Amino acid sequence: MKIILTTLLSIFFINTCYLEADLLSKYKSGVIKLEKDLSFAKGINWEDIFYNTYKQISVLPNNKILVSNFKENNLTLFSKNGKKLKTIGQRGKGPGDFYHPRGLSILDNKYVLVTENPMNRKISVVNLNGKFIKVIKTEKTCFQIAALSDNKLAYTHVLSSTAKKFEKKIQVIIKDLSTNKETLILSKTIPFKSILRIKGGIFVFPSHTGEFFIRSSKDKNLLVAYSGENKIYEYNNKGTLIKTIVLQNKAVPVTSKYIKDMKNYYIKHYENANSLSKSIKRIDFSQFLDKNLPYYRDISIDEEGNIILLDWNKDYFDKNKHLSIYNSDGKFICKCSIDENGYETEFEHYCFTKKGIFCLAKAKEEKDDEETWPEIIKIK
Repeated sequence: MKIILTTLLSIFFINTCYLEADLLSKYKSGVIKLEKDLSFAKGINWEDIFYNTYKQISVLPNNKILVSNFKENNLTLFSKNGKKLKTIGQRGKGPGDFYHPRGLSILDNKYVLVTENPMNRKISVVNLNGKFIKVIKTEKTCFQIAALSDNKLAYTHVLSSTAKKFEKKIQVIIKDLSTNKETLILSKTIPFKSILRIKGGIFVFPSHTGEFFIRSSKDKNLLVAYSGENKIYEYNNKGTLIKTIVLQNKAVPVTSKYIKDMKNYYIKHYENANSLSKSIKRIDFSQFLDKNLPYYRDISIDEEGNIILLDWNKDYFDKNKHLSIYNSDGKFICKCSIDENGYETEFEHYCFTKKGIFCLAKAKEEKDDEETWPEIIKIK
């Protein structure tokens, strides 16, 4: 009996280690290549499913896959094998409706929290099979969301300055869903140097001075990060700071070449928008940047709790995705990159799980008149 028990424990240990090492082994290989698992989503016509902009993908605890469709104002649920199961919701502001759904976060391994247009102050709750459960109203506009333990969630509220010096004031709020009580746990003001004043209004560039993020840890604590700093802060579900992670990522200096390339990109991109193009040509783009670029572009947490940072490239036209991997304790593990292998992807459209790495991707268009459609890829 003792020998059998020991053998069973050994098998369990080996299987557990294999699962836990699987994602790390992919990272440590140095390259994650977008090679399709051909057994996934076999025979699916993606043109019939994704013909407009999506926002986020999530692999659920029951292995099903959920995608929020930003412009179509609905969610799409897939089986673990990639078969479309159903479309959830439609455009609207009532229960079960969506208005530009965005973020997805798993609550207590039973429900999915869905954010939408921040001005609605509304979070929808659906179960793991896509059934609408209820609406949660927030006291303030809700931008990002992170599900926490014990029936709690965190969200961000953003206030933008209209003064000459543009800034964003970010508030992080924890909401107890049992009592509906909301608690402000921190407030931070960050620079917002992405505004160009033009005749008749303003134009907003993607930020090059840092973004603010909240994420759920593996243990459903709250991770708070600002990419203009090389630290990540972990809070428990009561809003108490329990850990500070110091990153090894180095700030990338802004060069004159980077500024010139950035300006040339926008001149070309908006060459058909006459008034905007003229404004871009006249201005000094260094006003949109600090001395250094942020420490990273984006952040994701995989199913094992590892922290995945999308590095900021020193060359403006380098669109390759280079990653820095840290474990849940903040220890640096390795660097790796993503080989898109003929596809176009956004980092926010990746989902790193023990069941595999999934992403929303679109084949690159080889000709001007060629149109390709987004699809879900399970990486081989």
